[in-house]
Amino acid sequence: MAAKSWFKLHSVVGVLTGLLLFITCWSGTFAVISHELDWLTTPALRIQAQASAFDWQQMHSNVQERYPNSEIRWISAPEFKGFVATAVIDRPSQPLSRVYLNPYTGEITGDSSYFTIQRFFRSFHMSLFDVGGIGYWIIYLLSIALTLSVITPLLFYKRWWKQCFQFNWGRGRKRWSEAHKSFGVWGLGFSVIIAASAVWYLIEALNYEINGVWSYAGQDEHAVITIGAAASDHSLPLIAVNDLVARTSTLRPDITVGQVSFDKELGTVKVQGKANNILVRERANHILFDWRTGSVIYEQNSATLPVYWFISHIADPLHFGNFAGLTSKIMWFIFSLMLCFSVLSGTWLYAYRTLRSAGSRADRRSVLIAVIATLLTLIASSYAGWQEILGYGSVVNAAPTFPDVNPASLSVLVAWTLSSVVMIVVWCLLLLNPEKFNIAPRRRVVSG
Repeated sequence: MAAKSWFKLHSVVGVLTGLLLFITCWSGTFAVISHELDWLTTPALRIQAQASAFDWQQMHSNVQERYPNSEIRWISAPEFKGFVATAVIDRPSQPLSRVYLNPYTGEITGDSSYFTIQRFFRSFHMSLFDVGGIGYWIIYLLSIALTLSVITPLLFYKRWWKQCFQFNWGRGRKRWSEAHKSFGVWGLGFSVIIAASAVWYLIEALNYEINGVWSYAGQDEHAVITIGAAASDHSLPLIAVNDLVARTSTLRPDITVGQVSFDKELGTVKVQGKANNILVRERANHILFDWRTGSVIYEQNSATLPVYWFISHIADPLHFGNFAGLTSKIMWFIFSLMLCFSVLSGTWLYAYRTLRSAGSRADRRSVLIAVIATLLTLIASSYAGWQEILGYGSVVNAAPTFPDVNPASLSVLVAWTLSSVVMIVVWCLLLLNPEKFNIAPRRRVVSG
């Protein structure tokens, strides 16, 4: 294909998917720092870090004592120093709840519904709240649009690498064009990582649809290796959680324990954590124990996984930038903002040229159709999101109630939503009537 054809493809993909791609990247930008936003807005998540070891058994016992009718799904270690540990529990009146714990003493510092800032951005970014049952597929297919948007400029933009060292502010549309090219080049490596990991999620989804497999090893039918229940006598007492964590450290000294999961029905405890490879997520390295005998039912080491499943376990850390603590998260946040700007500005530039030129009505109509379709999708997503949020609340008289969310966290979500709506509205107005807003300089009229 000629350079002009690649440019046309780049532009058309941008204008047809640009607004939806922007809002997906925009939510992903905040998903990167969502745990930190929860920590800033929720006092119960903040504690004084100590030098002592985590007391997993005391945390488990305190949660069980405070919520006797609940089932503890898992307990996660603090993400950073000064963070609490979090237990996720099932209760009869509320499907999922979070309990916040001092990991050194086991003291409960507070609780909340499962709905948090992190859950909001994660759900929206992954699936648009699964709008109409096809939200995941909308996001998966956007990975193709993002990939084309990243690759095609390299095929039509000659000596694109020079843009790293020059920037002409220009005026009006020229300024938008220069910023679009510069941010695209500066964030190229990041954009490739995001696009590649997003395409990988599409591959995983197709594999699940075709083969019904979602994990390498698990205790359900969607795993390559199916692990059964513990074979021990259920009359035996449960082994202390601290003992199982200590046994994990003995068997796998390379693992820094990050989460302990419990399954009373199957009689198992899974201990997982980070190992030597920082790019691999925690669940890639774990040991599954019989809760009553302490015997090892299954052990998984990321270093021995098949290539497909190894890639599966590095996709999340690369996509969300949580592989090197706060440093990588800040980098991912900054580059994500650049990507968001590139998507919006590039889409507007093409639409501006299309609407101002005497081009075909089909091109002009495609801009309008793309905007309307995107807005309808976002409206449907808003309704789906409201239903999902209500699903995290308690059930009173058979009716769901709004989940327990502290005012500061709710304020962050409302502010993000309102700012997103404002940006979308302004962008649509600029897109459909650019000259009215004086974004581009008026043409000079030279008299005879």
